Amino acid sequence: MKIKNFKIEPRLKEVYNNLKQKGIKITPEVETLVSVVDKEIKDLISPAVVFDTFDIGDDKIKNFLKTIQIAKNTEAISFIISTLGSEIEKFFASINEDVKRNIAEVIVLEYLNSSINFVIKILEEKTEQNLQPSSIFLLPDKFYEEIINLLSADKIGVSYSQQNKQIFPVYTSLNYFFWFKTKK
Repeated sequence: MKIKNFKIEPRLKEVYNNLKQKGIKITPEVETLVSVVDKEIKDLISPAVVFDTFDIGDDKIKNFLKTIQIAKNTEAISFIISTLGSEIEKFFASINEDVKRNIAEVIVLEYLNSSINFVIKILEEKTEQNLQPSSIFLLPDKFYEEIINLLSADKIGVSYSQQNKQIFPVYTSLNYFFWFKTKK
């Protein structure tokens, strides 16, 4: 499934926690800069996602499943490719200050996390009652091209350069998670 140009909001608590982990002290000036940078980013991003869920026995994903450990009660696996579009790259190219760059990086990651959480909520609503999602994992880079092709991520402008080993647009996240059978 593909969804484009949906509304997402960063969780400010997470933004501030991540800034603290980067060693940035939260001052009124930093809070103002977070607000300004968030508005600049919000005006530039065009969130888009493609995602799909596959039964564990599906031949399309057998190559991927050979390389990871799967719990016995795993029923399915979902893949999510989320991007914020290419305009954000120009914004990063224009940043000269380290603090502003760190703030922008944290906010962009939070927007990507918000888009992934948006998809998980959609999938949970459509899924059987006795299935629950696992934690979210980053897709190993050796599977980027395979999963980008499997999900037809070109529909949202995402591609992979085998030569450069690079995803385009740069601010794109490839994730997966499992669906576990729960006891009734």
